Amino acid sequence: MRVGLYPTNRTEQPAFPLGDSILYSKTLNKTAAAAAIATLVFAIAAFKAAEWTRSSKVDLSAAAAPSNATDSITKVIPQIAIGSFDGGVTKYSTIVEVVNTGASVAALTGAFYNEDGDLWSVPMAADLGTAMEFTGTVPSITLPAGHVLVISGGVSPATTPSSGSIGWGRLIATGTVSITTFFEVRDGKTDGLLSRIGIAASAPDLSRFLIPRVHTKGGLDVAFAIVNTGTEPASIRATLKAANGTTIATRSIIMNGGTHQALFAHQFFSLSNETADRDYEYIVFNSDSSCFAAIALAFEGAAQTSFPVDRLN
Repeated sequence: MRVGLYPTNRTEQPAFPLGDSILYSKTLNKTAAAAAIATLVFAIAAFKAAEWTRSSKVDLSAAAAPSNATDSITKVIPQIAIGSFDGGVTKYSTIVEVVNTGASVAALTGAFYNEDGDLWSVPMAADLGTAMEFTGTVPSITLPAGHVLVISGGVSPATTPSSGSIGWGRLIATGTVSITTFFEVRDGKTDGLLSRIGIAASAPDLSRFLIPRVHTKGGLDVAFAIVNTGTEPASIRATLKAANGTTIATRSIIMNGGTHQALFAHQFFSLSNETADRDYEYIVFNSDSSCFAAIALAFEGAAQTSFPVDRLN
């Protein structure tokens, strides 16, 4: 099996199903391993296409607004990755930092979900001066003005699952808060940092948005994670455009309420004939339903870079 972000010829990219027992040769250095794991976390979703159209409705009431809320805001963390996806060679952790930027106390609730919309079954930690653990539903938290709440998974043994887990989260708060997510990849034995990236939380009500794309056939591409934050199935159409505005590819999908998926652009559009030169493109997403959340990242080697998701009028 080839390893790394892409093979030299990306048309030969192998599958990375979660069930593979050994994903990487022991001769790989940690940088290459980190790159392969970054790929895995996004690529394995390609083999779960059935979950995009899950037939059952999803109960998202666990993330209801605080009971005393008179004016609340909702933010979505479209990608949660925790644990090891390569038998312990490397490990992922996800850290959410919530800052109360207002002058008064903020109330916070929320929930974390699996890719299929069921409540997250992996313990998470919440720290506001005093640490606590929860599973799925975020306990009601009062966040003083100027204070920071940290929600994390994969940082401690208690919040690290035996095998890698992927999902998403929704936080609802009163007042004015800033929410940022950090993804870390660390050496499974030494805990040394291999890669870290920070991304702002997404609005929950996107219907039309744009993600820029830069890619090369040899190893650079943009990946995105998308969530249907509603309770009902919703369709969304994606159009990949070249630098001159011509359409390269289109794809329409239906995602059931509460479901999450993450894919590289070339996987999503089944692109196999791209040039080796660096190309600059963009993806426009359109839906009649204002119920989507999204983030985007670019990968090259072990390097992760945040990419914008711009809401369109």
